[in-house]
Amino acid sequence: MDIYKPYIKSDASPKHLVLVGRIVTVVLVLAGCLWSPIVSKFEGGLYFFLQIYWGFVIPGVVAVFVFGIIWKKVPASAAIWGMLLNIPVYGILLLLMPDVSYLHHMEITFIVIALFIIAMTKAKPLEIPVKFPIRNEIRLKTSNTVKIWSALLIVFTVCLYIIFF
Repeated sequence: MDIYKPYIKSDASPKHLVLVGRIVTVVLVLAGCLWSPIVSKFEGGLYFFLQIYWGFVIPGVVAVFVFGIIWKKVPASAAIWGMLLNIPVYGILLLLMPDVSYLHHMEITFIVIALFIIAMTKAKPLEIPVKFPIRNEIRLKTSNTVKIWSALLIVFTVCLYIIFF
């Protein structure tokens, strides 16, 4: 709906949006069903498949998120190009170093993207740093129920460690 209503049909009714959502859901489920035999033949199984192919997304997203939080002058173009750079860098690493762990590929990809974002920000930083809004209307006090359940969960986890280790 974030794409359909603003870019395809801005005057869509809620009923129409629900219909489109259902159709898209059916199409994606069918695509997943058709894709599953391919994944099942992947050497290493589903878990290994997911780990390897998350590398095409995760390093770029993490780099953009980290630099967006810690450095207020990173331009949007550095973030966008950083995420797009993730795909070819990770793909090239998979081709050139097939015997290296996917985690190392992701680490190298993150470093390349981080260096790219730093270079782009140094070359053309935002003139006015991003300022995050302060929201005083949000209540950040933890309820007693949450505190009690958190304490019980910690005690339960410690007990499991004592029993099994």
